[in-house]
Amino acid sequence: MPSALRPLAGLACFLALFASAACDSAAQPPAAAALVTRLQVEDADGQPRASFALGEPLQFQLSVYNRSAMARTVPMALCGEQDNYVVLRGRDSTPVWNAAAAQAHCNLLPVTPLVLQPGQIVQFSILWNQTDSDGNPLPAGTYEVMGGLLCDPSQAVDGSGCMAGPDLSGAELKPSQYRSTLVQFSIH
Repeated sequence: MPSALRPLAGLACFLALFASAACDSAAQPPAAAALVTRLQVEDADGQPRASFALGEPLQFQLSVYNRSAMARTVPMALCGEQDNYVVLRGRDSTPVWNAAAAQAHCNLLPVTPLVLQPGQIVQFSILWNQTDSDGNPLPAGTYEVMGGLLCDPSQAVDGSGCMAGPDLSGAELKPSQYRSTLVQFSIH
């Protein structure tokens, strides 16, 4: 490439990267987040999938990665588990199943903090049988799921980023260092 065109090629690459990052910024955790929380939808055997037969059990696999060079402490709140998952109807984002609400004892009591060492990945998973929060089978359709850590918002670095317990509001559907992005899947 002629030397006169190199700066233009570099600028074009930068603009392409910037445009891509700007387009994706609404679906990504903040750049400064020390923790990266991701969710994968899998079949009952742990194989990633996006489409499931009606009534087929599926699994949500949550991974929390400490990408910083320091240990990170997550002030946990316990709701039977350290993690929670919320399934939403795809066409209108109405919550249809909330793992924390489905648990018998969910008081969000403070518990021992979760400490992640530098580079450590902690994984959680739950098997879901395609029922709503009342135990009724869901119809075929497109759904989304979000998973995250049930941290104590009063003590978290980014308290607004904690995963909701049994009570869920629309503000809690935004990704954060404690919550994954929404992951779409279908039931047919």
